[in-house]
Amino acid sequence: MLSCREICENAQEYTDGNSSVWMRTRIWLHLAMCRNCTNFVDQTRKTKQLISRSLARDNQAELSPDILAAFRQKGNQTPADNSVPDGARGRRESDDT
Repeated sequence: MLSCREICENAQEYTDGNSSVWMRTRIWLHLAMCRNCTNFVDQTRKTKQLISRSLARDNQAELSPDILAAFRQKGNQTPADNSVPDGARGRRESDDT
């Protein structure tokens, strides 16, 4: 039978469905007897699902036209437009204390 450490090492492949039939059977047998590992594998599966949903949502997100215009405007500025204000030149973080 697999140890709890071996379950942790193989949980990702197991939840992805990339384990061999033999390894899946061994993991299943261990999970039938070990509640802690069952919880760990469930958490691994849920984390994967949440990440997948988040990535799918991020890929569908669109930037508003106002934000895109602001980025374009900032990109078109010359280096002089992006300069540090005169009062801030030469200041260090330690100057504020």
